[in-house]
Amino acid sequence: MTNNDETNVSTLASETPATESPVTEPRRTRGLPAGTTLAMRKDGVRETIESVVIALVLAFLFRTFEAEAFVIPTGSMGPTLEGRHKDLDCPQCGYHFRVNAAEEFDDLAGRMRPDGQGIIHSITCPVCRYTNEEVDYTKDPSYNGDRLLVSKMAYQIGEPERWDVIVFKFPEQAEMNYIKRLIGLPGETVRIFQGDIYINSPEQDGFHIARKPADKARVMWQPVYDNDYAQQELLDAGWPSRWSDSNDDNAAGDGWTLSDDLKTFSVAAEGAERRLTYRHVVPSWKDWREVKAGTLPHPSDARPQLISDFCGYNAGNTSRLSSRPPAQVLGPHWVGDLAVEGTIDVSQVGSDGQVEFELIRGGRRHTCTINLNDGTVTLGVDGIADFAPRAASDVRGTGSHEVTFANIDEQLHVWIDGDLLEFDAATAYADSDGSAPVIPTQDDLAPVSVIARDATLSVTHLRVFRDVYYIAADANSGPLVDYMHDSTFRHGSDEQLIDFLASPDQWGKFDNLRRVEFPLGDDQFFVLGDNSPRSRDSRLWTEQHFVEREMLIGKAMVVYWPHSWNEVPGTDIPFPLFPNFSAMRVVR
Repeated sequence: MTNNDETNVSTLASETPATESPVTEPRRTRGLPAGTTLAMRKDGVRETIESVVIALVLAFLFRTFEAEAFVIPTGSMGPTLEGRHKDLDCPQCGYHFRVNAAEEFDDLAGRMRPDGQGIIHSITCPVCRYTNEEVDYTKDPSYNGDRLLVSKMAYQIGEPERWDVIVFKFPEQAEMNYIKRLIGLPGETVRIFQGDIYINSPEQDGFHIARKPADKARVMWQPVYDNDYAQQELLDAGWPSRWSDSNDDNAAGDGWTLSDDLKTFSVAAEGAERRLTYRHVVPSWKDWREVKAGTLPHPSDARPQLISDFCGYNAGNTSRLSSRPPAQVLGPHWVGDLAVEGTIDVSQVGSDGQVEFELIRGGRRHTCTINLNDGTVTLGVDGIADFAPRAASDVRGTGSHEVTFANIDEQLHVWIDGDLLEFDAATAYADSDGSAPVIPTQDDLAPVSVIARDATLSVTHLRVFRDVYYIAADANSGPLVDYMHDSTFRHGSDEQLIDFLASPDQWGKFDNLRRVEFPLGDDQFFVLGDNSPRSRDSRLWTEQHFVEREMLIGKAMVVYWPHSWNEVPGTDIPFPLFPNFSAMRVVR
């Protein structure tokens, strides 16, 4: 696997071979594994017809309105926007996810790579971490990237805004169109440190953390764990449950009970407090092989780890020699900015009834406490006595509600039943300048909790997410790893990574994180890909690290055509080019 992708976007409207996206041209099949030729030919014809039809319609409809259609071939904005990818379910737990498959296609030549280069042979699930070693192109084909509409008027009538997704001319090759997220504005200096963005602008005194708007932060989150896909086979083999009572590593515990299908946690906390805690006890490639062989994992392997920047979208392995994912693919960087989501169903409330969600970062507790009698939601942060923003909610008495609580960019957000709450005071609790790292503590090995107080309730659909982690790198820094003077995470094994993430005595390495800065002049913009480990963006450009205003094409607005299906979803009824309605979306 390469360390970065050049995510260029190709115009669909003109439909001439010179400007057509490579993914819509017929592919060569010479040198690929036996049995794949027919499937590839059919897939290539399908994509060509699809692109031509869509392009002609859009060229007619949207040119008039100063909008233009583009297609994304590669994965540096994934999974927010997807290039060529595989769309599949984990054969072990059933979790649905997508994997970058851009390497199997040669952008410049407009065809499949020769001799099967870039073909994915194994994939690691982002939830259960099972590595599927039987990926077959004929059964798991790749699909063309998202097609999106770009408003060319947006920046003619208004100014670009931070966190916009923009299309622009690539400064090092002006005939290529790129798509990235806008991070730095003219006159600013951008600092990248420990996964976050810091800005020093002419109007400010020094660096300040740049906070993503709540709606954009949410679409950029990466899944860490989804309890709807808990693995009975792992538990039967003796592997600890990731969600557990603090007094029992192998079950829900005395306070909480777990349903037979592993999806529902219930508690009767009348006059008491009961805590359900998430620990990132992740099985390795070796652990899964032992489970499949009927061998119990060694107890020392089942250790809670820090949550890292593992990205399922990058978990495809093109090596034919080993399916074992290397440390760099599994994510070597600790991510402390987390979110938790779950549906609470309250059946009985005492006079002091509460449910609380807790997130820990650097040993500090961040809490969202819901009073089940009057619906008041109160936020809190350890060590900040006067921080107690409040908001009203409908979570009162008995009933079921979905709650999402996030600690992102030193700011807390709460959604109830999908709606973002407005608080009576600012929910940002700090304003770091990115000069010193946050060091994890032992408490960060149990970073998420749900706490019931004086209430009887159940919790389902528990999910944990992490924020995007921007790797601090520049054109001279080499591999995309933040740790300086340490080659472990550039070439190390998965076992070395797990040992580091599970061992507090090794966390002194966080004192050696790289910090990079990029100054911008007038009419200069700084851009990054959401898929930071696989994005060739402003950090890594050699000629200049900015996009000039005259290179801006427009603002990405809508994914109007994700890859289509060849049958009616949920059936075996053939239907060429059946629209993938669920994946059509506004670009955030």
